[in-house]
Amino acid sequence: MFVLFSSLTDIGMKLSGYMIFHGWNLFYSVIVFFVTYAFLLPIHIRFIKSNE
Repeated sequence: MFVLFSSLTDIGMKLSGYMIFHGWNLFYSVIVFFVTYAFLLPIHIRFIKSNE
């Protein structure tokens, strides 16, 4: 769900002219979103909760 929302936001920024891809592709963004939401954020949340 978060990957889809982030991808739609990315596409919207590209179509509106707010963002221009220079050597980047939407496919790369989807990979980065997936890795971030599936692995990095859960690790970060566990790290924050362990320090309480």
